Amino acid sequence: MSLSRTVAWVVGDLLLAGAVGIAMYGSLQHPTDQSGLFWSPSSPFLLVLALIGGVIAFWAWDQSEGKHRKGGFLRIVGVLSLGTILLGAASYWYCYPERMFFWAPILEGLTLFTGSYDDPFGGVALPCPSSLPVGLQMARVGAFMTIFASVLGLLTGYLKNVSDRSWVHWRTSHTIVVGSGSAGLATSPIEIAEDVRSFISMKKRLILPSVGLSEQEIALLRRNNTSIIELNMSMHETINKNLARISQRTSSIFFIDSNPEANIDNFETFIASRDTAKFTKNEIVHGILRIDDHWRGDEYRRNSLNISPNCFVDVISVYSSTARILAERLLQENVSEVVILGQSPLVQALLSEFVIRDREAAGIQQTEETSIASVHVVGARAEDLVRDYELFQRRFGSWNSRHQVKHVPIEPSFETLASMQGGDKRIAIIYTEEPFGGSAQLPQQLAVRYPKCLQYLFSRSISGISGQAMLGSLYGFGFTLALEEGFTSGIWGRMARLKHQRFLNDIGEPPTTTIASRKPWDMGLDRFYKLGNVRPILNLLYATSTLGMNWLPNQAAAHASQMRARISQGELAQLARSEHDSWVDYMSGAGWSNGKRNDALKRHPDLVPWAALCQESIRKNVAGVFDTMELLALMGFHPYRISGKDQDANGWARYVRFGEVEAALLTVSTTWKTDNGDVLVGDVGDWEISHEGRKWTVKPDVFTKSYKFVGEKRWQRIGAVFARTSLTDDHLDTLEGEASSKPKDMILFGLLGETWAVSPEEFHRSYREDL
Repeated sequence: MSLSRTVAWVVGDLLLAGAVGIAMYGSLQHPTDQSGLFWSPSSPFLLVLALIGGVIAFWAWDQSEGKHRKGGFLRIVGVLSLGTILLGAASYWYCYPERMFFWAPILEGLTLFTGSYDDPFGGVALPCPSSLPVGLQMARVGAFMTIFASVLGLLTGYLKNVSDRSWVHWRTSHTIVVGSGSAGLATSPIEIAEDVRSFISMKKRLILPSVGLSEQEIALLRRNNTSIIELNMSMHETINKNLARISQRTSSIFFIDSNPEANIDNFETFIASRDTAKFTKNEIVHGILRIDDHWRGDEYRRNSLNISPNCFVDVISVYSSTARILAERLLQENVSEVVILGQSPLVQALLSEFVIRDREAAGIQQTEETSIASVHVVGARAEDLVRDYELFQRRFGSWNSRHQVKHVPIEPSFETLASMQGGDKRIAIIYTEEPFGGSAQLPQQLAVRYPKCLQYLFSRSISGISGQAMLGSLYGFGFTLALEEGFTSGIWGRMARLKHQRFLNDIGEPPTTTIASRKPWDMGLDRFYKLGNVRPILNLLYATSTLGMNWLPNQAAAHASQMRARISQGELAQLARSEHDSWVDYMSGAGWSNGKRNDALKRHPDLVPWAALCQESIRKNVAGVFDTMELLALMGFHPYRISGKDQDANGWARYVRFGEVEAALLTVSTTWKTDNGDVLVGDVGDWEISHEGRKWTVKPDVFTKSYKFVGEKRWQRIGAVFARTSLTDDHLDTLEGEASSKPKDMILFGLLGETWAVSPEEFHRSYREDL
């Protein structure tokens, strides 16, 4: 028992004992004069104060440190009952001097619980006591309080269930959490519920099924703004009665049981109930499934992209969540080299997390390299683990050759790890399993010898990363399902955050907290705008499925890039229209309407049917489709034909720039000719590019996204474009003027909406297909 609980317990005992003592003193000292106010005029006040103080003290003992103990009402009723009987017995003590000296006063005290309005003191016929002392009056009050507390306790349990069900049925938006998620984790359902609230960026009420929760957990969850309802996902009648009625008003649903089969089955049940119920098509539902197996989780995510245009599914695991918080800590500590020990699935999760962070940095074109320059996997199976990692990355088109992963296929020893120390590099060692045998003392030995070497030691008794070092720079950590604030733990949320950051970068102005749509993601950006960044990703994933494409590579392909789909001109037009229609539905559902742009009044000029759009707005929708496809490609998602055969060999495909050029800022206007003889204009402030005898100009915003400074006048070509083969003589409206293309020329579309054409020879010298 902690000190605060001990103090509260002692104070409660003393105060209640004092209250009883005051009453008994008056009765025992003045048995023939019961009309007074006991032995002192102030005794009634002291009595009331002692009783109230005692009850408060016991309540504080019960609630101290935020803990709730089972049977709180029973303890309160017990304390009140004991106080009532003792006070009543003291008042009747001398009424039976000859017989039943002890039992009679107690029995008379018990009658206080049965008194009526006309006969409040239990029908006592004796003239003793001759009047009502304060002790007897307080005993009667205690009896009333006991009865009231008992009835209240019974009603609360019943009415809480009724109120939870009523709230669920009438609330317009729900977040449901199915499964405690705590199996194998040092995490409670209460902590998971708070993580969910942080994840959805809303202090809103949650819904949890009662299955698998103890009475203590249910009580604590309810006190933390959580509704508990009966929701057995395996019972058809329960689905009809409960799930179908709330599924159409669900904004987020989490299936976090440790059993992936149960999570998948429950999610499909939820989708089935949602399909049979009426729901608002503008409501975007976020589904989170826990699947701890790395390969299966990613494959299920990709296979679930065409479930619904209004439901996006993401997969989390204890390994990916733990890897995320470890990677975040390493970056905060400016670690440049990581050593990973063990054979746990956490090894694969860590390597994948490092790749994702590299790709996120590339997505916003950070010029500096990632702080984690290299990773060493040490252990007898290190080579197999690295090969599995490379196979996974190539299988799903996520390979990143810039990230160096080395394997050291020997058992870790003090000598091996000590040899990696030294120099200016900041090294971190991660033990993905609890050390045993001869290596059990290895972390402590390194911590003593190299106190600045960061070490993270796995322990099943810890959730997340411990806040205090165990020795030197040795920290403990354990598996966690901790969700990052702002629903960015899953890949789609992280992609939405990246999309918003790219939008802020394209504006070219510092982020602000005064304009709602331009707030940084973690600085109060409204959920409407966060989901607005998810929406185009979700819509494109679903729209491509209607065109016979998916985002999972064909198993028969030797390399993922061999089967990537090319988007025909007709398909591109359909995707652009689908993007516009989806945007109109989303904005209209939030109360926006057509009119001159005014965010405060929710007006936008493009809230019109597709046929009424101007050419500039159509071009923006096409650019939006390409931008979303580029974002997906950066994170390792590429479209594939379900049939395995491409419908249009001349369709749009993604290519990356390579090579170096010379560039200089124009101080005067200039003109230049394309390969087809078109004369284009470069304005002051544009950049003039020179390469192998050719010259052309580029607008400043395009130049920033397309070139990286190397040294002196040398610039490296970076970024990606979408290109297709021209089949006819085409007219192009470029940023530098009107141009043309001939058959077999390559028409390029940049990520800022710019178009241009180059000869096939020049194209192959400057662009290559992304592998």
